[in-house]
Amino acid sequence: MPLSEPRSASMYFMSILLSKYDGLFVWYSLRYKKNPYNPWRIPYASSPSIYRPNGNPTIRRFFNLYPWAIIKGIRAAYFGWRNKVTCIYGDLAYESIICVRVVAFLLNIPLFSSVHDDPINRLKLKNYPRWLIQLYDDSFNKTLLSSTKNATISDYMAEYYEDKYGIKSTTLFVGAIDQSTENHVHKIEVNNRNVFTIGSIGSIHCNRNWTKLVKAVKKLNNNESNYRYKILHIGDLDISKDDASIIDTTGYIVESEINSYIEKMDIGFLNWSFNPKYHTTSITSFPLKIHSYLSAQIPMIAFGPLNSSIVRFVNENNCGISCSKNDINELYNAINCVTINDDLMNDYKDGTTKLLKKYSREAFFQEFESFIEMN
Repeated sequence: MPLSEPRSASMYFMSILLSKYDGLFVWYSLRYKKNPYNPWRIPYASSPSIYRPNGNPTIRRFFNLYPWAIIKGIRAAYFGWRNKVTCIYGDLAYESIICVRVVAFLLNIPLFSSVHDDPINRLKLKNYPRWLIQLYDDSFNKTLLSSTKNATISDYMAEYYEDKYGIKSTTLFVGAIDQSTENHVHKIEVNNRNVFTIGSIGSIHCNRNWTKLVKAVKKLNNNESNYRYKILHIGDLDISKDDASIIDTTGYIVESEINSYIEKMDIGFLNWSFNPKYHTTSITSFPLKIHSYLSAQIPMIAFGPLNSSIVRFVNENNCGISCSKNDINELYNAINCVTINDDLMNDYKDGTTKLLKKYSREAFFQEFESFIEMN
């Protein structure tokens, strides 16, 4: 990916590392960007992808993933040689699974591979032909096996890759910053408030689940209750006039402003699709917004399949409530359950507090340094 503002999950992940270790990295992007975002002023170069022939996407995709990927790898190796790199930290996606292997081979240096979203599943969701997906899967497996070490975004992805490929992985998840050290402790006092706010951050992930959340909130507001229910979404979101009374949005805001909005939330919404098409996504991907909720010690509500990463995470760590049935009434009941029970909510808050140690920002940096054998 090109250097850009940290709006995507992958770029946000890398921006954390670059801000901490700006003198450690040089960056070779497999995507061209006219004006890369580079406040760290690290050495940077890129190669464009092939966008023709327009009439035959299969040929174009094959050339980008294989012949052109090898050429990009040679160019990246030359860039690395000029900058005296001593190892490769490869974000495995699309043609990078070939490129990083080429660079590591030509320069005879260690390859440390990192996966944020399953590359095979990405191709399936974009309807690549089966023969190309199988070929790509074989290449991906070779890259994992030839890597000095492999990292995944969560323990659940690591579990999946161990079952599928027989490889061990390190979990590298952007850590949470304990806001209590900055006098931003979030206290749950639901019964002393008139508004119960369900938080959402960034990507919606599944529009159908979002629609169910909106309907559940409307149903809650139709009941006789001491509370008014609202949704606060951090980020850009188009909402209808009918939903404007229950949904507040912030638009794009910089990270330094996020905490002031998160503190207005009572619970953070997570969701993965129930559609079998997204099965691999739901069990391997792990939303980075979790670290934002943990930072402010906000309990979570996970709406998705029972074996999805978010439902397992919330249930296993007692940091919120889950709803694993694709049903508005079940989601309604889950929200209502935590609204009327302060003891339960504070129990979930204790769960988020305990997780701050495991998923702290400092623990993330220590794990990264160990992963790349920095010391």
